[in-house]
Amino acid sequence: MVRNSCKANLGLDEKTWDYLSQTVDHIFHAGALVNHVLPYQHLFETNVLLWKARKYF
Repeated sequence: MVRNSCKANLGLDEKTWDYLSQTVDHIFHAGALVNHVLPYQHLFETNVLLWKARKYF
């Protein structure tokens, strides 16, 4: 399932969000901000801290 992680409730409608919040135990996220020019410290917050801090369910 592809969703927008920047939007509230991953951009899902309320009915779908409620269903998933009751049935899903884990979210595996494989997306990342990739830039071969920027240094790692510019990518760290988006790729690591944002997901570490979020609690969806």
